[in-house]
Amino acid sequence: MILLATNKRDVTTDFVVQEMRRRDVAFFRLNTEDIGDFQIEMIDGNPATMRLTRDSEALDLCKITAAYYRRPGRPEFAETDEEIVSYLTAEWSAVLRSMWNSLEGRWLNSPFSILRAEDKPRQLKLARQAGLSVPATLVSNIFSALQKFSSSGSTVVKPLRHALIEKGDGGSVVFTSRLAGLEETDLEAVNRAPIIAQTEVRKRCDVRVIVVDDNLFATAIGSQDHEETQTDWR
Repeated sequence: MILLATNKRDVTTDFVVQEMRRRDVAFFRLNTEDIGDFQIEMIDGNPATMRLTRDSEALDLCKITAAYYRRPGRPEFAETDEEIVSYLTAEWSAVLRSMWNSLEGRWLNSPFSILRAEDKPRQLKLARQAGLSVPATLVSNIFSALQKFSSSGSTVVKPLRHALIEKGDGGSVVFTSRLAGLEETDLEAVNRAPIIAQTEVRKRCDVRVIVVDDNLFATAIGSQDHEETQTDWR
């Protein structure tokens, strides 16, 4: 049994589900926004014995042979009292952390490894240490510093961490974008949060590499074939 730890709106997981059904692979999709709808039993407080049930669904952690961590959502509740919601969120989030820890060694990828890997300044540091060529970079929310940095040549900007802005049942994605230039009218917006600015490196294509143990799977993406995907193919 493969566990898919994700959220209700994740399209990538939808494709994974389709492929697993095509291959007749047993799986359990856990949309973690709904974790509060489940009943839980953990004998002796041992996460390895954790069992979650909801209506006709049942998830036994001891039966999970592999797990896919794909942007699980924050637990959601119908209550309107903020203090109660805060308490419920903390308790059910603790359940999820116990689940993540119990599945260590079965993840693609480990949530804790992902947490470290999503630290973009850390990525840049490790890339330099590995001898990779890294473009000039500035992380800042100082208007004058970003203005000076971008004046030296073509510059792209991207979020430091969170690329999704949620609005009700929908949302919008903040893509990597070319910086056309900073004006005084941008001062307030720039001050609100830090961003990553980098000297743009013109590219022939994008490459996605998936590493599983000692196996590498690389795919070239023809991002330069279409104008709208030249800066950010997503």
